[in-house]
Amino acid sequence: MNVIAVHRTSKPHELAREIDKLRDEVARDEKLAGERLLTLKGTKPLPAAAMTVEALMYSLRERGTRALAEPATRRRLSECSDEQVIEVGKRLRHLKPHIGRGPWSADEIRELFRAMP
Repeated sequence: MNVIAVHRTSKPHELAREIDKLRDEVARDEKLAGERLLTLKGTKPLPAAAMTVEALMYSLRERGTRALAEPATRRRLSECSDEQVIEVGKRLRHLKPHIGRGPWSADEIRELFRAMP
């Protein structure tokens, strides 16, 4: 940060020039900060925590597509990245018959993907 010391011998035109330079630097910094913010907003969200994914798996495994209507399941689904939901779909498709309701059908997996926000 630049500091301008003002004293009695300062010439007004020099002071005005320094103020203009500072104003230009601030405007440039604001523009760069705005561009960086837009870049950050455009990036993919962080993946959901592993516990969130496992809670989502549990509800879907135990209650099937009915769980997609539950607020907690919808919230968990909204927190997951696309890659995580695809992985959940793969895991549901390959469940052992004795686990939960057993493996999901292709139609049930499509319903899961349609429920994504």
